[in-house]
Amino acid sequence: MKLDHRKLQRISEFMPVSVSIRNPGGEVLAGPLAGRIIDICRDGACLLMSQIQHRTWHVFHSPRKDKALILELVVTLPEQGVNLTFTARPVWLNTFESDEFQERMLGVAFLSSDNGGQAGLPSSFAVT
Repeated sequence: MKLDHRKLQRISEFMPVSVSIRNPGGEVLAGPLAGRIIDICRDGACLLMSQIQHRTWHVFHSPRKDKALILELVVTLPEQGVNLTFTARPVWLNTFESDEFQERMLGVAFLSSDNGGQAGLPSSFAVT
């Protein structure tokens, strides 16, 4: 039996997300790449992505190799008619393969969001 040792409560909900790699000047180096958030908490999220590389840029390895690079996540909330933008750093990566497809789960830690520049989720998510 596998125990869940997570510190923070999560919202488990599939939300569309686009992921880009940006340099310190704000220039988009790669992306946007489509994915889904499968769970999210105040400090980070788990993303499900089928594509994680664009040209020579890799969503997980590039920002870990060059600490100046960041991930920009744009979460679409269609029911509110709103897009939320977060900056994040990749933390972990798992790959799942079958005969028909290859998917990746990517864990990210939030650096900031469009909720006033503070790290973490905006209050509309109501996660503690």
